[in-house]
Amino acid sequence: MVTRSQTLVAYDISNNKVSRKTRELLERLGLRALQKSIYWGLLYPAESRYLLQKVQELLEKTDKFFLIKGTWEGQLKEHSFGYQEEDLIIDTTHYVL
Repeated sequence: MVTRSQTLVAYDISNNKVSRKTRELLERLGLRALQKSIYWGLLYPAESRYLLQKVQELLEKTDKFFLIKGTWEGQLKEHSFGYQEEDLIIDTTHYVL
C-alpha cells in the first residue's frame, strides 16, 4: 500500500507570475500555506515526483525551491507560535489528481 508522507515545501521565487503558478500547484496538491512561501501537507510519492517535475519546468535559474519529507505534525504544534490548532491539521480527505 502506498502511503502519503508529510511534506514541507519552501521556495523563493522572484517572478510574481511563476510564484503564483507554484502556489496554485501546491494548493491543488492539497498542501496548506504555513507562511507565504512555506507549504505543508501529505503527498503520495507520485505527487512529489509530479510536483518536482512541474517546478523544474517553471523555475528560473535564480529561483530556489525545496521539498523535504518527514514527520513534523507534533513538533509544529509544540514548537510554533502564532498558529491556530486548525492551521496545523493535515487534510486527510485529499484526492489524487
